[in-house]
Amino acid sequence: MRRPSALWGVFAAGLVAALWISPASAADGSITVGSQWWDQTAPEAKYQEFQEVPQGAFVESFLYRDRLWNGQLTAWGDHAIRTDQSYGLSYRRPRWRADAEYRQLPHNLSFVSRTGYTLVDPATQLLPDSLQRKNQTTPAAYNATMTDFLKLARQTDLGLRTDVTQARLKGRPGRGFQVELKGSRRNRSGMKPYGGSFGFSNAIEAIEPIRQTMAEGVGTVSYTRKRVSAEGSFDYSAFENDFSTLIWDNPKTLTDVVGTPGKGRLDLYPDNQSWRASGKMSVLLPRRTAFTGSLSYGQTTQNDKWLPFTINTAVLAPDTFPLPGSSTNAKALMTTANARLTSHPLPNVGGTARYYWNKYDNRTPFWTLSGQVPYDGAWNGTDVTSHPFGNEQRVIGLDVDWSPISKIALFGTAERTDRKHRFREAPKDHETAFEGKVRVRPRTWLQADARYRHGDRTIDEFDEEDYKNDAGQFIEQQLLRRFDVAERMQNLIDASLSWSGGERATVELTFAYLRNEYDQSTFGLLDELRRSAGVDATLHATARVDLAGNIGWARVHSTQRSRESSGATLVQSDSTNWQARLTDDFITAGGSIALEAVPDRLTLTTSYFYDRSPGIYHLTNFKGTGRDLPGTVYLRQGVGVEARYVLQEGFDVAGRWMWEEYNVSDFATEDVPLLFPTTGASNAIFLGDSILDYHANSVALAITRTF
Repeated sequence: MRRPSALWGVFAAGLVAALWISPASAADGSITVGSQWWDQTAPEAKYQEFQEVPQGAFVESFLYRDRLWNGQLTAWGDHAIRTDQSYGLSYRRPRWRADAEYRQLPHNLSFVSRTGYTLVDPATQLLPDSLQRKNQTTPAAYNATMTDFLKLARQTDLGLRTDVTQARLKGRPGRGFQVELKGSRRNRSGMKPYGGSFGFSNAIEAIEPIRQTMAEGVGTVSYTRKRVSAEGSFDYSAFENDFSTLIWDNPKTLTDVVGTPGKGRLDLYPDNQSWRASGKMSVLLPRRTAFTGSLSYGQTTQNDKWLPFTINTAVLAPDTFPLPGSSTNAKALMTTANARLTSHPLPNVGGTARYYWNKYDNRTPFWTLSGQVPYDGAWNGTDVTSHPFGNEQRVIGLDVDWSPISKIALFGTAERTDRKHRFREAPKDHETAFEGKVRVRPRTWLQADARYRHGDRTIDEFDEEDYKNDAGQFIEQQLLRRFDVAERMQNLIDASLSWSGGERATVELTFAYLRNEYDQSTFGLLDELRRSAGVDATLHATARVDLAGNIGWARVHSTQRSRESSGATLVQSDSTNWQARLTDDFITAGGSIALEAVPDRLTLTTSYFYDRSPGIYHLTNFKGTGRDLPGTVYLRQGVGVEARYVLQEGFDVAGRWMWEEYNVSDFATEDVPLLFPTTGASNAIFLGDSILDYHANSVALAITRTF
C-alpha cells in the first residue's frame, strides 16, 4: 500500500514547526506530538485494521485559528505523515466560506497472505510454465508438486487505502440567495482476495488489484423569502476502474484443451457515470400549515467493452456464434418525487400527509447470447437473454401527533407501500404498516420513549416462469421465496429510559426487538429475530472523580430451509429438506475513570473495552445425517492508562500505556492452508490469510502545547 506522499509530509512538518516555535500573537490553537513504542505477539492485521499505530515519533493532532483579511482561518490535522492522516482548512467571512479536507482511510486485511503467482502486472497473474506442464503431464503428483512450490510462495500484504479530497464553497451573494458548490474525489488502491474457478474441483483464491477513482460534483442554489423557499441542485458522479479484467493461470494445465483452459479471465467492475437534477420548494400556508415538495430526475450509464466468450483458444464454437454486440450500452433513468403537507390546527395536535414515489427505469437493451463457456471450459450452446431489472415504489403515509398534557406526547402513523419489480418472481407486492409512539416526561430530568410498528407485506402476483431458464427448465425450487420480496409479517418494538441528574450523572437504558416472519415461505429465510439491550451511564462522583460506563447485548437469530438434490440437476420432487438455525450474539462493554490526583496539575485516566461475538450453527436434515458446524467466538478487549501532567500553562506532558487482546475460534478463518484439502485430492489453492490470536502492548509519551 502506498505511503503518505512527500508533499503532505513537508506540509505537515512545516506547519508543526510554525505552530510549535512561533505562533502568531492573535492566534490560538494546540498541537500534540510525541513518541511511541509497541509490540504485537502475532502479525494480525486487526490491530491496525483501520489505522496506523505509530512506531516512533508522531504528530497526533494540531489546530490553528487566526484572523485573516477580515475573516477567520482554521487549519487542523490528525495523525500527520501516517496512512490514516487527515487535514482540513477552512476560511470564513460574513457572507461566504470555503472548506477543504484531505483524508487517508486504510483498511488492512492481512499481513500473512502468500501467493505462488507472479504479478506481471497487478491484473495478470502467472505461474511458471514448467510447473503447469508438469502438473498437466503428471496429474497424480499434483499435490506433492504444488506443496513444494507453495512452500516458497512470497508474502503479499492484502489491504486497501482510500484517499479522499473534498472541497466546498458556500456563500450568500444577495438577499435570500445562497449558493453552494461541493466536489469530492476518492482514490482507492490496494489488493484484496478474489475467488476464481475452473470448476468445482479446481478453485483459486486470486488477488484482485484495486485502483479506482470516484469523483462527484454538486451545485446548489437556494432562495428564501418570507413564506417561500426554493432550491435547485445538479450533481454528477463518475467511477473509473483502472483494472477492468483479471487473468490468472490454471495450475493444473499449461495448454488449452476443451474442458480445461490454461488461463482464467474475469471481467471486473465497469466504468460508469450518473447525473441528477433536483428541485425543492417549501411554502408556509395559513393556519400553521406548511407544504414541502421535491422532484429529482437522473440518469446512469455504463458502456464498458465486452470480453470475448472465453480465453480458452481450444473452444472454437464462439467463432461460429459471435457476440451480439460490443458493449452492454447500459442506461437507467431515476425519478423521485416527494411531497409533505404538515399542519397544526390546534396547539397540541398536528399531522402530516406524505407521498413518496421512486422509479428506477432500466433502459438497457435486451441481449441474447447464443451460448456460454462456463469456467472457460466448453461451449454449451444454450441461449441466454439478459434481463434489465427495474423497480418502482410508492409510499402514502399519514402521521399524527397529540399532546394531551405537557408531559405526554403521542404519535401515530399509518402507511401503505406499493412496489413493482421488473423481471422478478414477484412482479408486484404491497405492504401496510401502523406505528405508535409515546413519550413521557414527568420531570425535566426523566424521559421515557416507547415505539411499536407492525408491517404486513403481501405478494400481489407471482411469476413462476422467473425460476426457469430460457430452455424452460427449473433452476430454482418452485416453493422458494427470496426474503426481499417474500410475504412478511414484521413487528418492531424499541424503548428507552433516560435520567439526568443535572451535571452530576446521566443514565440511559435502551431496548429493541425486531421480528420478521415469512410464514408463506417453504424454502428460503423463514424467520429472523433481533433483540438488543444496553445501558450507558456517567457519574461526576466528586469534584475530582468522573466515571463512565456502558454495556450492551444483541442477538440475531435466523431460520432458513432448503432442499437437497443428489445430482447436478435440480429435482423438484426431492424431499430431503434441510434446515439451518443460526444464532449470533454481540456483547460489548466499556468504561473509564478520570481522577484529578493533583488539582490543576496531575490527571489519571484509565479505560477498558470488551467485545465478544459467539455464533452457533445448528443444521438438521430429513435423513437425520445433518451435523452442526463448529461454533465460533470472536473476542477483543483492551485497557488504556494515561497520566497527564501540566508543566506550566500551555504545556502538558502525558504518559500512556495500552494493552489489547484478540482471540478467535473459527474453523473457517484459522489455519487456512495454501493447498486444500491437506489430505486427499486437492481442489483449491488459498492465500493463507488466516486470523491470528495476539496480545499487543504500547507505551507512548506525548506533549501538548496550547496557545
